[in-house]
Amino acid sequence: MTNFIHIQEFFDTLNFDLEIMHQNYNSKNEDHIYSINNERVFIEVKNEVRPQSVISLIQQKNKKTPLLIASKYITPKAKNILKANNINYID
Repeated sequence: MTNFIHIQEFFDTLNFDLEIMHQNYNSKNEDHIYSINNERVFIEVKNEVRPQSVISLIQQKNKKTPLLIASKYITPKAKNILKANNINYID
């Protein structure tokens, strides 16, 4: 539930309306699945993202469900790596 509150806070800083809902699944692998405007998205919430942590995020990328990284701080180098791997992020 805490992650959902943080995700709401991230999107509240943007100036457009979004409908965000947590998708409840029994599987531990899908506890970060959300619906944003009726689109399923895997959202990983981090306090900060550095280049060395991007490798594990790339491994989580699933072609069936888009990945979104929500972080308070992402280093410029980490942003470049995320962009190069087509991973969306907000910070």
